[in-house]
Formats: sequence, structure tokens, C-alpha cells
Amino acid sequence: MASPAKKTRTDGKSKQFYVKQARKLQKNTLDSAERGFLVTCNFKERDSIREVYSLLNEYYEKIKPESVKSEEVVEKNEDDEDDIANAIQNQIEKTKQEVKNRSHNFQSVDTGVQNLLFIKTSIENPLELGSNIVRDLAATKRRRTKVTLRFLPIETVCKAKLDDIKKEAEELFDKHFSVPTTFAINFNKRFNNELKRDDVIKELADLVSSKNSANKVDLKDAQQSIIVEIIKGICLLSVVPNYLQLKKYNLNELWERKAEDKIEVSANDDGGEEENLIEAVKEEIIEN
Repeated sequence: MASPAKKTRTDGKSKQFYVKQARKLQKNTLDSAERGFLVTCNFKERDSIREVYSLLNEYYEKIKPESVKSEEVVEKNEDDEDDIANAIQNQIEKTKQEVKNRSHNFQSVDTGVQNLLFIKTSIENPLELGSNIVRDLAATKRRRTKVTLRFLPIETVCKAKLDDIKKEAEELFDKHFSVPTTFAINFNKRFNNELKRDDVIKELADLVSSKNSANKVDLKDAQQSIIVEIIKGICLLSVVPNYLQLKKYNLNELWERKAEDKIEVSANDDGGEEENLIEAVKEEIIEN
């Protein structure tokens, strides 16, 4: 009777290879019809994701609509007021629910570019949240990140085709350029040889002028900056305020700023801290 075949090291390596490939396929990838936050970092991507999650969750609690807050409240059982065990269990369940809600609000996706992250969000206005974070860090000069660099709120994502970009910008610019203001266009391209920088800038500048003829270009001190980030076949669009004044939304440069260079900003700071139990389970949020 023939003896059973022995497993070889090669078989094990082959299995590991296919497991790794399967995990790569399971990753969320950057696609059109999304919104969120574009993040650059210094190599330690997982650490940067944790830093950004922490900021987003903390500041979202401050601006979250009351209707959303009420949905997340865990009801207490009246008979459990004196029951310590049940009280602890209720707190654990509440914390689990909060973590679940947070993981739905913000989720990292793969951009396919090293040191370039995208955190997609289900909230309606990432610009409001992102701008609040940057303004507050500029005002307080608190260092909240170590490896995270730029942190840009992205209002819309589309295919990196000129017609698609114009279509998305049409609606976006209605919100930002109907009232006269100054603007600049910041264009950045990675791994894309088809889209021409000058073509995009010309079309977007013409579109801004069509919204209000009093809109003026200001490359040194624009009130509104149009962010155009091309990543392979995808275009990320946003219109952010005080881009240059806020150091191009570079978090490291914000806290390093000198006192005499400080700008006047308005930001809410409740000064509250996250509950210890909630902080302990933050690490359990799934990073897809």
C-alpha cells in the first residue's frame, strides 16, 4: 500500500501566496461616486490610518446631527439601575455599538499608491468636518499626529476624464462660487499620462467665471482653492477655504507654526476627552 504523499515546503508557500492574493482582492479600492479625506503619510500607513480615525471620530462627535445621536443611544432597562453587572454589560454593548457606527462612518480604501491614503465616509459633508479639524489644530497648535502629513477633505470623486470632471465640478461650483470670491486651482497628478494639466485648469477656471463674473484668480492668498488630485484613472475634487493660510492642510506644519504667523480662526473646542472604554476598543475598528 502506497504511503500518503508528504506536504512539502513549496505547497505551504503556494498556499500562503494565494491567501495573500485573496486578501488583496478583498481590499476596498478607490472608485468614483465617493467622498472622504485624502491623506499623505511617512511610510507608516497603518499608524496614519489610526491617527486619522481618531481625529475624525472625535470631531464628528462635536458636529454630528442630533437625529444621528438619538439613533445611537442604547436604551437602559429600568430594572437594572442597581445591578452593577448589567450596568457594565450595558456600557460594553453601548461601546460596541459606537465602534460599529464609527466603522460605518469612516473606512480606508486602497489608492494603489504608497503613502497615499483615502478615507471614504458616509457623512454628507466631509468638507465641514475636515475644515473644522484643520482650523482647530491651527488655532490650538496641538500636535495630534506623528506620521500623518496632509489631510484634505474631498467632496466628490469621479473618473479622470475631462468631461466627467467638468460634470462633477458644475454642481460643486454652484455651492462655492455663486458669490464673488478669489480662487486658485491646485492640480496634482499621479500615474496618469492621458489627462493634461493645462486642459483641466482652463476648463475649471472658465467654469468658475461662469458662476459669477466677479470671481478672481489669486495665486498668493485665495479664499477658495480648487483641489484636483488625479490618481491613476480617478479624479478627486474639492473646494477648500484658506488653503495656503492653513499650510496646504499639512497637519505637521500647522503645529510647528511660529506664534507671529498665527492666523485668526474660529473653531469649536469642547475640551472633552474620549471615555477610556471607548478608547480601548478603537483599535478593533476594521481597517479595510
